[in-house]
Amino acid sequence: NNNVNNSYDFGLLPDCGCINTSGNLLTNGSFENGTTGWTATGGTVSTGTTYFACGTKNGFNNTNGKPSVVFQDVSVGAGTSLTFTGFSGIHTAGLSCSPKISLVFRSASGAVLGQTDVAVTRDVDVNFGQLAYYTITATAPNGTAKVRVQSSASCNTMKMDAFCLRTNTGLTRNSNGNEPTTTEIPVAKADASSTDNKELNVTVSPNPVNSYFNLATTTGDLKTAVDIKIWNTDGKVVSVQKTGANNTMRISAENWRPGMYFVEVIQGSQRKIVKLIKIKN
Repeated sequence: NNNVNNSYDFGLLPDCGCINTSGNLLTNGSFENGTTGWTATGGTVSTGTTYFACGTKNGFNNTNGKPSVVFQDVSVGAGTSLTFTGFSGIHTAGLSCSPKISLVFRSASGAVLGQTDVAVTRDVDVNFGQLAYYTITATAPNGTAKVRVQSSASCNTMKMDAFCLRTNTGLTRNSNGNEPTTTEIPVAKADASSTDNKELNVTVSPNPVNSYFNLATTTGDLKTAVDIKIWNTDGKVVSVQKTGANNTMRISAENWRPGMYFVEVIQGSQRKIVKLIKIKN
């Protein structure tokens, strides 16, 4: 399979810290407590354990062949700058059905005052079931009483996880009262303490792996050793390694059971994690 999910294969796991903190304005943003806090119109909302990005569960927007919206309303005032982040994806057949995630600003009477959408383009059928990370930033227009976080599609089943809504400071409105940005971004970033000339980079190939894979590290820090730890989704460590800077290791996965694994690479204060898929031998 030549399809590669660069968002996960070559980057950090997502920041899952928001979903269960007071900073998240959403209730049950990661669907760990079933469908609590979420409402569906047209279709249904349910949960499962097959397309999660954070925690152990994810949500489903089940269209049942007709337009479906899964949403949650949060009370906010006009002028509030908000950033929504979340993971989503859909099967190949659903890509033509306008799947999207939205921030919808509404008045006290329910009138729509503004809406910012981002199209869901992640095909889970060619990306090993992995979801993509989406973000929307917008400012509530005059008259706003609530903002609605919603997913919508008109066919197939949309997968959702790790939805987070936070308030921002220091963002400026444009002439329309909003300053939206909508992107699908890779889940990859350097540790805040790293510098450009010492940034740690990690690549794993092949991914998915059958028997053996190569783990390559590149870094400008030539003195600090690199520690590698690999564990499965049950939290069991399956391999511990140590190597020097700018090295490639050949690691055996031959005796691992098929599934998802997490490769953690640490050098000093820098830490990166890559998702690795093990397929049958």
